[in-house]
Amino acid sequence: MTKRKTLTTQEAAMVLNLKSDSTIRRAVLEGRLKATKRGRDWYIRSEDLEAYRVRHNPKTRKRIPVK
Repeated sequence: MTKRKTLTTQEAAMVLNLKSDSTIRRAVLEGRLKATKRGRDWYIRSEDLEAYRVRHNPKTRKRIPVK
């Protein structure tokens, strides 16, 4: 079985455990997540979704120490 290279916004929302795809669509429209529009649907490459997840996960962000 080959790994799927692109995901719809609904599939991306499922991967990130979101209730709906509106957060994904907003990120695409605001330019925070790369995607390609084909017809009415947006398609996100799995590596772009992973990069977005890492950037927007509070646990992976670097914290700046308070002085």
